[in-house]
Parts: sequence; C-alpha cells; structure tokens
Amino acid sequence: MVCGPVFDRISLISSGKLVARNALRILVGLSLAVAFEHVGPGIIAAVTTMAPPARALAQVPGNYYPPGYDANLPPGYSDPNGVGNNGPAGFPVNTYGPSAPTAPTNPPRPAGWPGAAPNAAAQLPGGALPPPAGVVAPTEAPQPYKDPTEPPYEPAAILAHVGSEVVQASEILPAVHQTLDAYLNSERVAEQLAKAPEDVKEKLLAQWHRELVKRTLDDTIKIKLLIADIKATAPKEGVEKNVAHMRKGFNQAEIKRLKEMYKANSVADLEDKLRQQGGSLESQRMAYVDRNMAVGWAMSQIKEKKEPTHEQMVNYYREHISDWEHPARARWEQLTAQFDKYPSKAEAWRAIAAWGTQIQNGAPFADVARAHSHGFAAEEGGLNDWTTHGSLRSTVIEQAIFGLPVGVLSQILADEEGFHIVRVVEREELRVTPFIEVQPEIKKKLHEGGKIEAIDEYIESLRQRTPVHTIYDEDSPLAARPAAPVR
Repeated sequence: MVCGPVFDRISLISSGKLVARNALRILVGLSLAVAFEHVGPGIIAAVTTMAPPARALAQVPGNYYPPGYDANLPPGYSDPNGVGNNGPAGFPVNTYGPSAPTAPTNPPRPAGWPGAAPNAAAQLPGGALPPPAGVVAPTEAPQPYKDPTEPPYEPAAILAHVGSEVVQASEILPAVHQTLDAYLNSERVAEQLAKAPEDVKEKLLAQWHRELVKRTLDDTIKIKLLIADIKATAPKEGVEKNVAHMRKGFNQAEIKRLKEMYKANSVADLEDKLRQQGGSLESQRMAYVDRNMAVGWAMSQIKEKKEPTHEQMVNYYREHISDWEHPARARWEQLTAQFDKYPSKAEAWRAIAAWGTQIQNGAPFADVARAHSHGFAAEEGGLNDWTTHGSLRSTVIEQAIFGLPVGVLSQILADEEGFHIVRVVEREELRVTPFIEVQPEIKKKLHEGGKIEAIDEYIESLRQRTPVHTIYDEDSPLAARPAAPVR
C-alpha cells in the first residue's frame, strides 16, 4: 500500500515541479503529430465500404403469423415477429424481419379487468389488444447497421474498458478533431484532397479519422491503466484530495488555454465549441485530471534508476558523435564582376583586375566593394557572415575560403556567374566538442531515458494484469453495449 504523502506528490504536477516533459509524452499522444504522415493515395485501396447490415430487415413475401395464433385474427393485423405460417389472402405484407425468441407471455386477462377485451377470447396472448379492424399495426423503420469502429463516433460511446475504467469518445474527440483539422489545413494535404474525387475524399477522411481515434485511444489506455492502479492502491482520501486539486488547476489555468485554442469568447462559448467537436467541458476536465494524476503516479512508482556509468556515457558519446560535431566555417569578403554586366568576359576581367589593384595599393576592401562589386553583400562592403563548409553553391569560391590563409587576397576566380576576388577574415576549422564538456548533458539524457524506459515497463506490467477491451478488438463485447451518459 502506498502511503498518502507519497501520493500527495501528484499535486505538484499542475505546476510542473515534479514530472519531466519527456515522461508526459509517453502518456499523452506521442503519435498524434505524425499520425498521418505516411498516408497517401495508396491508402485508398485499404479503405473498404461498410459491410452490409448484419441486422438488415428485408421485405418478407406473403403474410405470416406465429404458430398457435388464431387463424381468424382481425383483418389488418400482421405478425410482429415475422415468423409463422402463411396467413389468409388479403393480409398486409409483413415488413418485419426475423426477431429474437418471443419472451414468455402472461395469460389473457379475464373479461371485466381493466384493459381486458370485452370478449376475453378475442384477446391476443399476453393480454394485448389487436388494432381496430382495418388498421395495420405500426411498424418500426428499419435501422441501418452502424459499425462502432467507423466514424462518426457518438460522444457517449464507450470506446474501451480498462479494468474498472472506461474511455468515452467525448474524452478524445476534441483532440482528434484539432489534430485532424491541422493536418487537413496543411498546404500539401489540402492540395491533394482538392484533386481527389468526392467519393475518394470521403473514404480518405473516414480512414484518417478512424486511425487517429485508434491511436489516441491507445495513448489514453495508458493513462487509464495508471488511474485504475491509483484507485486500487492509493488511499481513497489521497485520491479525492488530488482530484480536487487537479480540478482546481483545470479551472484556473486549463480553461484559459482552451479558450485561446478554440478562440472562445466565454466559458459558454467554449462549451459550445467543444460540443461541436464531440466533447464537453466536463469530459476535458476529467481527461486533464486523469492525465496529470497518471503521470505523477507513474513517477512515484518507478524505481529510481542508477546513475549511468562512465563507460555508458563514453559509449553514448561515440555513438552520437555527430551531435557534437561543428563543421568548419568562415567569415569572408568578396568582389564580383558579373558577366551579364559587361559586353564581354574580357571587359569583366579588366574591371575586377582594376579593383584588386586598388585593394593591393591600400584601398579598403569595403570601399571598393560598395563602389563596384555586383555581389549580394556589396552594400555590406562585400562582407559575408559565418558560412559553413559545404553550404555554398560555387565550389570555386568555397575551395578558396576554406583553403586560403586568413587575410590573404585570392587570385581572380571564375565560375558560371562571373569573376571573383575573395579574402578570408576569420575561419574555424572542423571541430568536435570534447567529451568532458558534454558529459553532464549525456548524463542527463541517459538518466531521463532510464526513467522513460522504466515508466514504459511499469505501464506494460499493468496491462498484463488488467483486462482491456476496445471496440477495435475482434468480437468486442463493446459493440453491443449501450453507451453511458456523456460526461
């Protein structure tokens, strides 16, 4: 049993004093930002049309009534169960399909009882009265089959059972819509959808929506596993205290953030916007409470990882050496005589040679560049700021600025654009930050990485001993369960 004071540490979550941001990412939607990056036209082949309704109701030829019914039923009555023997000619065609087994019935009521027929013998089994003569019993319109795994998702629909916890669609739909809208508003995706036929577009949107709900649900299940563990392990008073603390944090800070995100003018306006996206203010409040409590609980339950050894840090440094490499770079001056500014290349040559002579005779490089050069940095006196090795388009100029001694004026250089003279002002050679300087950073990375790994392992251990059912499981019992009231 975990004592109350340990669990009370969760209250620090809302102010960010306890949990590293990396730990939070494990529990809240790592995949959302990249959920659809792999989706392209090829996914169309995987988008199948909805299966024929399993409970589709078809017209049944002929007139039917159950075995044992009086053959002399009043005209206009049709069998509500869709089973039995062919009835007399002239009966209305039965529009009902096969039904579940008939429930046990009560005996007919005696004549004179309230609701009894004047002639009790004319009553139907169970005491029900037939419709008046000539009136057809009302039929219920056939309802098309709705696959619970396909959008649109009802906000009150239960998407998963995680131990004693449930995940309702209202908890995740606002985040799903926010992510999907951002993806659809990207220029590349919007352009692709604009070119797609309407039927293809609808199938793609449904597929993306379903995939995003599924991914978000997977992340939410991690949170619910921890919440179920909290309720089964922590003292009830500790749980209630932290729930109250988190709800207060939501009201004080999170509502403001949500109003800004949804561009809502008031709390009532925010509620309306959340409802439009399948959520509610209360569902988002509970999701916020669950998320923050789950992260705090996970951090309090994992064993503190040992400090990484010197050997582990050195190995990490060698494996990630490119992270600490600094390519060669240089600051340099340039004069340029563009070919298209002169009648011939010979004229361009004579011009830049004259400029170089002025500099050799003592004229400041910057003054000559401002007066004559056609280069991009002419107005800055020809000075180019730090440039890394391999970043220049002109290989001739790059070889010069990374090969010439600092302060030495180059010969006249030629490339496809014109003639150039360059001079290196300052240069730093390729270097790698020594291990001793990055050791604290490596130590922190390995330590945080160990915590994340430990949280992953802890959540997986909860999954192994906690029943988890989702609507996406094969033969899921959730498909037939009524939805709970949306919160």
